[in-house]
Amino acid sequence: PVNRGCCSRSKLGEEGEGWYGRYDMQEWPGWTSGDIGVVVKGFEPQSPPADEPFTLSIHGANFPWSSDQSRSLTNRQRLKIVDADHADGCAAPIADTVRGISCASNHVCVPRPSEGSMD
Repeated sequence: PVNRGCCSRSKLGEEGEGWYGRYDMQEWPGWTSGDIGVVVKGFEPQSPPADEPFTLSIHGANFPWSSDQSRSLTNRQRLKIVDADHADGCAAPIADTVRGISCASNHVCVPRPSEGSMD
């Protein structure tokens, strides 16, 4: 696959105007417009302790966080930990060594984050 991206330095319009936020771009097959989605930059701890509870922190950009808790979507975020070498990738079941996370399907896991912030 080819990664196509761009960076706009100015506001080009509102959603629904022009090409912004359009996912039906038939004139430009394979292209969409809108935001870039979540970008994960790292996590801590890099080497979690074996057989004892720990807190996992995810660092990145464009998470749906807001200081106004009525608008924040932090509670809707979920995490799934799979074996890195599993042939099914993210569709794989939770790794056998993981405790404290459960999934009702390959894409619906709990618990939700205990907190979120903007650094």
